Amino acid sequence: MIAREHPQGIANFASQQLRYLFHSEQGYLGAAGFAAAALKVRARDHWVAWSESVRRAHLDRMVRLNRFLIRPMVCCRNLASHLPGTLLRRLPEEFQFRYDREPWLMETYLDERYEGIRHKAANFILVGKMAGRG
Repeated sequence: MIAREHPQGIANFASQQLRYLFHSEQGYLGAAGFAAAALKVRARDHWVAWSESVRRAHLDRMVRLNRFLIRPMVCCRNLASHLPGTLLRRLPEEFQFRYDREPWLMETYLDERYEGIRHKAANFILVGKMAGRG
């Protein structure tokens, strides 16, 4: 579903990962995938205000929302903000169960073509732009 319908296609999920399918009586609504956080992101690392040694020691406490898809044919008011909010509430417990550690922060990246309305509705905070690859 992600490979066929997400604008950026399939993603590589490195290390720690959780994947979700959203289902209803009408069928699959979409999918999401979480992976390990990026090793270095200047804006994020500045916002967190951690030293290099602290970043290395605790990077495994960060999770990245790598892909989020609501299928193009799905039309449901507020679904694009409801699903990320639900995921943000569920993820810590499921991550703790699977990897024996609770995540402290979740990051994601937003293509410049989008305004990030659903991200704002799910309480994500814009901390800056990425530099380099990606």
